[in-house]
Amino acid sequence: LARVVDWSTREPLYPFAWRPAFYMLLAFYAAAVFAMRQGQALTLLVAAPAFLQTGIGAVINLAQDYRYQYSIVLVGLLFLALLCTPARQAEQS
Repeated sequence: LARVVDWSTREPLYPFAWRPAFYMLLAFYAAAVFAMRQGQALTLLVAAPAFLQTGIGAVINLAQDYRYQYSIVLVGLLFLALLCTPARQAEQS
């Protein structure tokens, strides 16, 4: 475990592994791809809690601590599964 942490704290990887902004953008990208595959803009509401937490945190939060955005990191990793969902098939009438 110590080798993995040491590897992730090296300079080229540090912003991607330990900054919540990367995971936030990953979640928004995955939600957008999911919405395009489903063909409904309403599916973008899946990412609404992440939008709200980040937006409210940017306005209210004075300290930029990782702990306040930890849930965004988890959501970003969870939303990777949305990239694996199949496209919605057109209904046959």
